[in-house]
Amino acid sequence: MTKLCATVVFLLLNFSSSVSFAANATGVIQGSLEQLTQIITQGRDGHEQDPQRLYSQVSVVLTSIFDFDAFSMGVMGKKHAAANPELPRLFAQVLKQSLVEIFTDGLVNLGPYTVELSSPAQTRPDRAKVFMQVVTVKGAVHALTYSLALDEQWRVRNVIFDGVNLGLTMRSQFASSVSTLGSVEQAVAHWEIDDSE
Repeated sequence: MTKLCATVVFLLLNFSSSVSFAANATGVIQGSLEQLTQIITQGRDGHEQDPQRLYSQVSVVLTSIFDFDAFSMGVMGKKHAAANPELPRLFAQVLKQSLVEIFTDGLVNLGPYTVELSSPAQTRPDRAKVFMQVVTVKGAVHALTYSLALDEQWRVRNVIFDGVNLGLTMRSQFASSVSTLGSVEQAVAHWEIDDSE
């Protein structure tokens, strides 16, 4: 599994005891994890034959946890300001679908793991970071830092996985796509996540 793909796989898996300074966030995340576990367990066997069914179910859960709109604006960077006003909204949907597919495919194939969680850091009343390590059954250890923002609830804005910043990596890919294809519109229309990085 590549670093970028693994980043998305672990992105929302491991919040079961996190964000202790915001009790309501823990309940939201825990409930979402239970839903994901049930969805993957029930849908794993039929995923190869009918992937869209599982993608749709996982998308509903991830949408409640991850701030795709804010994340996609960050990926577009300054280029979104000059874009058609509809493009940021469209790109959020395109980016969400690609992340959901990578996350779901990776989660279906993920083996058992354990989580070691450090104390979260609340950098501002509406911003926080959560630090953890994920240890797989094969002995691989992955370090993660989650960035969360509080609006009506705590939601994930970005993640760093083994030193790879998901938001910055995808921003670089988007900028490269704009340069190669010649416009923001074309970059959005032909967006694909390059998970070889």
